[in-house]
Amino acid sequence: MALDEELARLADLRRDGPLTSAEFALAKERLLGGGQTVDYAFLAYQAVTATRRRSARVAAAVAVLFAVMSLWGLARQADLRRQAAAVEDAALVEALGVRIPDPRPDIERLELRVRATAYGVVALVAALPAAAAALLWLLLRPPTPPSGPAPTAPPGSAGRSPPSGAPPPPGAPPPTTFEG
Repeated sequence: MALDEELARLADLRRDGPLTSAEFALAKERLLGGGQTVDYAFLAYQAVTATRRRSARVAAAVAVLFAVMSLWGLARQADLRRQAAAVEDAALVEALGVRIPDPRPDIERLELRVRATAYGVVALVAALPAAAAALLWLLLRPPTPPSGPAPTAPPGSAGRSPPSGAPPPPGAPPPTTFEG
């Protein structure tokens, strides 16, 4: 049925008596306005927080990845230092009270220490992005979502103020008065 036919039918029902003026106004409002108001601010809030949650999850994953790399570098550094300390000295020749030391253990120790230092640098370099990503996660994490359904205004009340003398709705700030 077309809109004008529906309005004419509602007017006939009101004229004939089955509909009161309030019921007619409500039915007309539903017919013209769809009966629901859309809270675009709440929809925008949901879209923004969903994007921030996704970004925060990515930042947390990056933080965990770099933290694991940093811990691995520290563990590898400690292992290489332990291996370097375990290298025993050796001698090429020991005869007639003369000992000629073998340079290979010293070279091996030096190589292990250099590798340990390199892994320590890897640990430090990986710790910096891990800390930055963790801070980013803290900053991007949206606040906890409000509980309950989205607040909606009753049909037809958008932009209207309550009639004078009516009490303000619960949770509304008190009205301000200007004296001039």
